[in-house]
Amino acid sequence: MWHKFNEVSYAKVVWRLGLSFLCSIAPFAYMQDSVWSYLLKPFKWSSTSVQYDTHTFSGTWNQVASDSKQPWNNVSPSPFTFSQNNSSANDVYLAYIDGVGGTQAFTGYVCSPSCVAGASIIRATIRFDSGESWYTDSACVVPSTSFDSRSIGTHEFGHAAGLGHSSASGNPTMYAYSSLGTCHLRSLETDDQNGLNAQYP
Repeated sequence: MWHKFNEVSYAKVVWRLGLSFLCSIAPFAYMQDSVWSYLLKPFKWSSTSVQYDTHTFSGTWNQVASDSKQPWNNVSPSPFTFSQNNSSANDVYLAYIDGVGGTQAFTGYVCSPSCVAGASIIRATIRFDSGESWYTDSACVVPSTSFDSRSIGTHEFGHAAGLGHSSASGNPTMYAYSSLGTCHLRSLETDDQNGLNAQYP
């Protein structure tokens, strides 16, 4: 069974008592290259070096985040990289979304001035649903009843970099759907790499 990824774009976030409240949502617009099937967000980071914060994670989930960002760091010739800094506002965390069989994770954005064409991302958060059954081991032997945290994480780090969903054939990491018991989204396909190289040449 295939499960669709969800993503959301925050135009403004208000902080109260350590919780974020969504005030408004900017509609998505995508740019699709005429040759490739990847989709680029119309907004991106102004820097090619982006930090993320996993201070709420356990040791196992910290390693999941580290392993999930690494395929994007290895894309060449793009200079774009992720690195961990627990003082960053770009949180990667585990919290309830909608439970088993729903949304496994989502990436939210804050842009300046808002998430429209030509804007700059100033914050991105990745949230994994604590209500899902997660496989967090590094070996690629995912039980048929669980989602591979590294596959979903790699997909979400792609969104955090400014990529949309891919319609390419094969198994691109940025494909819009995931399935239980698989780990193939851990490694990037050519279409994924081309998308990052196009967004950050």
